[in-house]
Amino acid sequence: MKPMLLRMRIWLSGLLWLTCLSMCHAATSPPETMLWVWERPTDLRWLSPDKAGVAYLRTIVLLSGEQAAVSQRRQPIHMPATLFKIPVVHVDIDNLHPPTLNDAQLVTLVTAVEKAAAASQGWVQLDFEARYSQRDFYLRLLQALQPLRLAAPQIRLSVTALASWCMQDAWLDAKLVDEIVPMLFRMHRDGPAIRDHLARQHQLPVAACNQSVGLLIGDPVTTPHNTRRRYWFNPGDWQATTRFEKENSK
Repeated sequence: MKPMLLRMRIWLSGLLWLTCLSMCHAATSPPETMLWVWERPTDLRWLSPDKAGVAYLRTIVLLSGEQAAVSQRRQPIHMPATLFKIPVVHVDIDNLHPPTLNDAQLVTLVTAVEKAAAASQGWVQLDFEARYSQRDFYLRLLQALQPLRLAAPQIRLSVTALASWCMQDAWLDAKLVDEIVPMLFRMHRDGPAIRDHLARQHQLPVAACNQSVGLLIGDPVTTPHNTRRRYWFNPGDWQATTRFEKENSK
């Protein structure tokens, strides 16, 4: 990393750590059921905090060429004040102008995660479906986030993962994060093999991937036998009449 960027990175990190240390409470564990809320107007005032928490899209970082453009959530979301909330930082890739994955882009991503963490209840989630050529950059990003975890022990870093990363294609370093959430839906060509494996073995080969999973409403799939937390994705609107509430009303 260039000296100027490194100095900027240290200055920003120090400022954000101080902010986080003064604002964040000691991290508590998220509930066993979490709802993913993406970029759409959402009203969750019907949701009881003792039933589920929410992982909501807060920030999008678009990597394009040598640039990294940061945008915040634009659509309103209404939630009970006592609901457990995890801000999500989503990384988007410009396919027409593939990113160079430079140091400046790395600094922008680290800063976006730190700002989300400073405004959270202790947890922040990173959503980056890194391609094969982007894996080294992703690991650099996770390494660059380690000082935050050391300086603010109350911060917990959750990351989403393609289900294939939890099979034989294991490359994500579980020691760099607090939670890995494999998405057991929209698995494309790997789907049948992964579903068959789960139906037979009731666990994923990568041990760190069995604690939490991502699921799609209305798409049944066998989950690991020791799963503790489930993140639900709804392609429609989260309302009191959704299948989720009907299936979880007991």
